[in-house]
Amino acid sequence: MQIAAEREQSCEQIAGVLRTMKDRIQRKDELLQGYERDLAKLRLAERHPHTHTVLTNLGNGLAYKLTYYWLCVCNIVVLWLNA
Repeated sequence: MQIAAEREQSCEQIAGVLRTMKDRIQRKDELLQGYERDLAKLRLAERHPHTHTVLTNLGNGLAYKLTYYWLCVCNIVVLWLNA
């Protein structure tokens, strides 16, 4: 009886970790879609020489999003390795 309870608890913990990883992957995908939109805007802005301010703002935003994206990926990997 105790083994069954421990097994059920372990399964619930694994399911919780998997739900967390799924949520983080979904968030990563949302961030990546935003990054792709911003990159498209950046490429469009590069075609017009008078958009230096727009390029600077987009570049700063992209750097922040990329950093956040990689931190999410690293956290997912760490969770997976520790599971």
